Amino acid sequence: MRTAEFSCAMPRFRFPSVRAWVILLAAVLIPGSVSAEGDAGDVVLMLTANLGGRFTTAIQEQESADPMLILAQSIRHRQQEHPADLLIDLGNAFYPGPLSRYSHGSVMMDFLDYFNYSATLVSSQDLNIGINNLSFLGKGKNANLLSANIRQNGLPVFAPYFISEINGRRFAFIGITSGKGFFDIAEKAVLDVSLADVDEVITDALSALEQEHIDFVIALSGLSQPDNLDLMQQFPRISLCITGGDTTGDLYSVKANRVDLDSGQTIVSLTRSDGFYTLTLNAREKLAVGSLLFDTPVECALEDPAYAAFVGRLSLWKLRFAREGLETVAADLPEPIDVDSRKVADMLRDRFRAEVAIIESHAVIPQTLSETISYTDILRMVANDFPLFTYRLTGGELKKILRDTEGLIISGADDAMIQGYPLADQRSYKICSPQSVYELLAKKLGRDDIDYTNTWRTLSDEIRIDLIDERIMARHDFDYLERRYRFLADLSFSNFFDQSEVNRGDAMDKPPGKPAASYRKWGLENKAVLTFYNRDHMFELTPYIFFVRQDDDYLRNLLRGTLLYTYNLNPVARPYCKSQVDTVVRPVDDLRPVLIRQTLGAQVETDHITGKMGFGFEKQVRDPEEDLFSGIETIIGIKYDFRQYLTYTFGLDTFFAIPQDHFNRHQIRSDISNALSFKLNSYLAFTIKHTWFYLYSGEFKEQYSDSRTLLSLDLATDFKIH
Repeated sequence: MRTAEFSCAMPRFRFPSVRAWVILLAAVLIPGSVSAEGDAGDVVLMLTANLGGRFTTAIQEQESADPMLILAQSIRHRQQEHPADLLIDLGNAFYPGPLSRYSHGSVMMDFLDYFNYSATLVSSQDLNIGINNLSFLGKGKNANLLSANIRQNGLPVFAPYFISEINGRRFAFIGITSGKGFFDIAEKAVLDVSLADVDEVITDALSALEQEHIDFVIALSGLSQPDNLDLMQQFPRISLCITGGDTTGDLYSVKANRVDLDSGQTIVSLTRSDGFYTLTLNAREKLAVGSLLFDTPVECALEDPAYAAFVGRLSLWKLRFAREGLETVAADLPEPIDVDSRKVADMLRDRFRAEVAIIESHAVIPQTLSETISYTDILRMVANDFPLFTYRLTGGELKKILRDTEGLIISGADDAMIQGYPLADQRSYKICSPQSVYELLAKKLGRDDIDYTNTWRTLSDEIRIDLIDERIMARHDFDYLERRYRFLADLSFSNFFDQSEVNRGDAMDKPPGKPAASYRKWGLENKAVLTFYNRDHMFELTPYIFFVRQDDDYLRNLLRGTLLYTYNLNPVARPYCKSQVDTVVRPVDDLRPVLIRQTLGAQVETDHITGKMGFGFEKQVRDPEEDLFSGIETIIGIKYDFRQYLTYTFGLDTFFAIPQDHFNRHQIRSDISNALSFKLNSYLAFTIKHTWFYLYSGEFKEQYSDSRTLLSLDLATDFKIH
């Protein structure tokens, strides 16, 4: 088993072997609970997991209403009646309870310290408090914060293990943090915090323990059960693995509290968080599990100085929280506001003008806000306080994410569509999400180089600002986000080698902007596509220049402007209206011919093919002015990515035109292009392109054609204004 920074190592699935089925049957059939009172020489551990700092914020009747105080009463009562040797927490103790978050974990650290916990495993949810805060909280406390694999500058941030002597036997407990958590981005950048390889840190810890005369090694693990099995097989020195916090106890779709291996090792899983476990171990030649018993906390009268002192300290935190947290955010709401993760995601799209907002489905606990809202109310319903990031992902990357949205709320993208248009694989889109989602998506995409902007604000901050100001979440319809206009610019600049072969009849005039003879020349071809669009309407303005000058001759001298309007009737078929003007960059013989085309038609679009067919007219309006021709326009575009760096494009633009009263004077004007582009990086591409222009005159029964081959180095970029 291997783990890397910010990754959760997942072994390849293999169908369970006969040995695995035996393990499962043992896990299901072997009784997991007998009396917690062991024989003389037995070791008794009291265990908790996933406490989540779930204190209430009210002082009134807290000793009968606060679940953490009821848990404390039960633990202290059990300790008085049948003392355990050690009290250990398996992780996720500090988050997401509002009082624990408000105190930056301090109130939960007091809980662990006052009630004589020996250690707690630093787990994924705990990291929301921040590495610096957790490290500070652990100073001078009896309760150890354990993690062998969280490192800063290559050194452990927390204690990798702790040692305890019980009944004359020496036990070492090693803490292993799972890869599910996310370090604060500032801590990662400034403090160089990372998650080290599990195999390496266990090897280092066992090596250090060789000098301590340890009898038994116990792993406190947040890894998945398959990873824990690999861990036990790789390190037979570990007698027992206790899992909780980030581990559900699932093994091959079966929830197992206990798995006995034929090596004599055992894995014990804490699958419940609403109470505490008592684990009895037989510590003789080998360490064996005697029993595992779960207790549900119940309220009980307790005379205990430590408990009384903690209640007093907890009350001070609650008073302070009430004093600062009861600040009125919104008063006299005209109507109740239903808030959930979906509405908050929609609100983020609005506030950051993002095309897509992604948050965890559990990030916001559904609430109905009414009348007067305090900051405390906001803290109670928000379960993610990582900073919000904005960043860009390509359409291809978003498609991968949309295939697996379990546990996520995605606003703005659905069924590979954004704002009514299909996702373009190479186009980038603006995303807003908490850091935790950013890290999750980076793992899914296998990228660690996604540039981001840290807003330094959290979901709680944004909800508070929204309730004070715009109250976007009060809306029942967020359709206006789809009607919001965005501006997109695609710029392309090419240097090329141009070889042209021209054939034309004697009576044929040279069309505007076309060469009169064959030539070979280097030149420039520049194009910009400026798009202004929302869900319903799209306007594209495309200026295009193709200009080559040799001495005093203009070998290429085309200036074209196109305005295309498309109504987004549905994703496949859309009506359009197009205006196009062709002229020259520099006058030739004091003449500046101008050819206009106006068409109205329908556009059909699939993943790789776009087709347009329309009716309209074409007319040369000056130098010289000619008759108006009515006709049919056919445009076909094909784009196919053979590889991420290799793209083929095909273009056909044909206009069949006839004057109003003379069919025999019809014209056919056609542009055909084929191109193969090799992408060198995100800006540069090498392109081989062939174009063919054809003009047929029914009046003269003659034709003009222009064939050219281009070898070009293209500079292409785009930007979007949201």
